[in-house]
Amino acid sequence: MSSKHFSIHLIRVVLLISILVATLFLRVPTVYAIEWDDENRPAVGVAGIGDYNHDGDYNDTGDLPRVVVDSAVAFYDKLVSDSAYCRYPASWDCFCSEDDDAHEKHFKEYSYGGLDTYWADDIDICWWQGHSAIPDTHEALAFCLGSQDDRFLEHSDAKWGDYDLEWMLIRSCSILADDNLDAWGQAFNGLHLMCGAQTVMYAANDGHRVANYYVSDHSWDYPWTVKYGWFFGVDCGQPSGVILCILGESPECGNDYIWRQGTVCDDPPVDGTKYMWNWYCI
Repeated sequence: MSSKHFSIHLIRVVLLISILVATLFLRVPTVYAIEWDDENRPAVGVAGIGDYNHDGDYNDTGDLPRVVVDSAVAFYDKLVSDSAYCRYPASWDCFCSEDDDAHEKHFKEYSYGGLDTYWADDIDICWWQGHSAIPDTHEALAFCLGSQDDRFLEHSDAKWGDYDLEWMLIRSCSILADDNLDAWGQAFNGLHLMCGAQTVMYAANDGHRVANYYVSDHSWDYPWTVKYGWFFGVDCGQPSGVILCILGESPECGNDYIWRQGTVCDDPPVDGTKYMWNWYCI
């Protein structure tokens, strides 16, 4: 073989190897459970919805006060700025959606026609704050009138955790009322914990407070588990009588810290058994 032909052959081999290596790193949406270097590059996403009438204010019937959006943004800002939570360079791996920028399809199972593998199920921890209604019950997450898709994300639309999501925090009324527990339990597909409430909740800016419990800012500042950070952080903004609730796939999930702050249990088997923790605000 001449040196010229050998060089051409070598170039072809190098190119082929390069293509194969690059293919290994391509990220293709899938419905199978998969983790993306969570401990070293965890990601956060939030959605805050208050302007339900899509008219630029927060004062109409059906609206929630602007504070609910501020709360979601504060949760995001705390984790991103203090914990370097957002993957670098920041892209759709992290999201912070306000009002009609948040869509039902961002939380809907990919195999059902949604885009959760690019949004809610592409991150590790998600905070959602807004109404839960359909329209008079609390069986779905409600999105704005201006949304490009279905206004309501029902439990049957969600299969969280089959791609990446570990913790879903839903700051909304009665999403985990007794009548809804079995239904939302079906949305677990690798998810560790779903944090919510059994009763009505009151609008408050507690996103920063919950996130602050989750991270250690100093050597003498100890992080709290996902469970207790939610209970203590939300309790501060709620009156007596509000009952917070967390649904978990296994008892071990109740000991989870967020990534980079403590231990996280392995993804538990997805089965029909769920565990619940309640907290009575005082």
